[in-house]
Amino acid sequence: MRKVLMRLRAITFLALMAAGLLFTPAPADSITLGFYNITPNDGTGINAAISRAQLFVEVFSYDRYFGLAEHQVAFHFFNTGPAPSVITDIYFDTGILSEIAWIHNGPGVAFSPGAQPAKLPWGNYLTPGFQSDKKLSADSDASVIRNGVSPGEYVDIIVNLKPGKTYGDVLKALALTDLSLDNRLRLGIHVQGFAAGSSESLVNYPHTVPVPGSLLLLGTGVAGLLLATGRRRARRK
Repeated sequence: MRKVLMRLRAITFLALMAAGLLFTPAPADSITLGFYNITPNDGTGINAAISRAQLFVEVFSYDRYFGLAEHQVAFHFFNTGPAPSVITDIYFDTGILSEIAWIHNGPGVAFSPGAQPAKLPWGNYLTPGFQSDKKLSADSDASVIRNGVSPGEYVDIIVNLKPGKTYGDVLKALALTDLSLDNRLRLGIHVQGFAAGSSESLVNYPHTVPVPGSLLLLGTGVAGLLLATGRRRARRK
């Protein structure tokens, strides 16, 4: 009887530990986000469909991107193609980032800090409005189409966090569960060069912080162990 009680206590402890971990997942080392269109410039919806299909940003923690310090985060904007489209401006609406630290341009790309236009076009129609900051924006050098992020190209924007903020805070802010400026992070891009003409503004889809797979396996294993123990006890009765 004593051995059974000790085993049940151990199983209960593991179950409680697993449950706690499952509801407080550790931050992922990197995440990839897509974008949705906020402008009505293309009545056919073709530009919006192209943007959703091939424009993305990957967000890296300091230990996954070479050269980053602990107080920095890397945003890897890329265009998978093949349809004509060019990212020419990048904006950050946030209260947790400080300023752009440096920019790494991929082959054929040339971006510099300080976007023109200074504000994300149509960003003021969002709720709440997209607040652009010159210290947290960048655009392609003239000529903007040639130096922007075309199909198969990329640009990396490395940004300093505000004091006390972490990569985990970045993930929470990207989830947009709190839309106050101090706790949100939205990424905006201005895209030109579509075959259908016109230009479009886009904002990232909200991100949901994932539960690490190893923790899910741990929870499944504990549940299985509890079930097996219950069956053994039932057979003994």
